[in-house]
Amino acid sequence: MIERKKIAKTPREHFMQAAADELARLVRKEIAFQNADRNERAMKLRLPISLGNRETGHNRARK
Repeated sequence: MIERKKIAKTPREHFMQAAADELARLVRKEIAFQNADRNERAMKLRLPISLGNRETGHNRARK
């Protein structure tokens, strides 16, 4: 059997890849929105905002 290259995609493969790409973009946008929303609510409540792996503020463990 002949292996399909990116050049010779069937319409189904093309649309499946396009749908997967669109879903990945949507997921990234949703995660960014959730993070921004969480940070905004934390600022309104004057809660410390998590900065990922950074050790800042009163939550920092002493070494």
